[in-house]
Amino acid sequence: MNALQGALVLNAQAIEAAPNVPPAALSQSGGTANEIDPALVLETVQSVLDDNKAEDVTTFDLRERSSVSDHMVICSGRSTTHVGALAEYLRQDLKKAGADIVSITGTGQGDWICVDANAVVIHIFRPEVRAYYQLENMWDPKFDTKASDTNETSAA
Repeated sequence: MNALQGALVLNAQAIEAAPNVPPAALSQSGGTANEIDPALVLETVQSVLDDNKAEDVTTFDLRERSSVSDHMVICSGRSTTHVGALAEYLRQDLKKAGADIVSITGTGQGDWICVDANAVVIHIFRPEVRAYYQLENMWDPKFDTKASDTNETSAA
């Protein structure tokens, strides 16, 4: 299994675990009682990452593409220590802003930490791990699985 296939499996598992009510629908009406405005969550995330020197920050708007979250942010830290520190800074600042933090996973190793703040999911990678999993390719609007399937079929 290559990295992209692994990421697709992880995404499928996340979608199965998600509730039947899509976060995007909740967010369009201003959020739930436990959720602040997704725009404020995204702004807080971007500010924390910028202030703490996260590298290669990429943001995807998922509202029309996924029921998992409104936005996904992918960034890199320079080392396992930097990746862990970015996750901790996010936790602290999102908590101050009143955001719902569902979970933070991957803190043990520090290669890839995922911070799930309901409306915004943040993936923080070491550069080598980010290059291996290529999560951006899966969420990039230009990425079309049907086109690549057709190319593979015609090549065979």
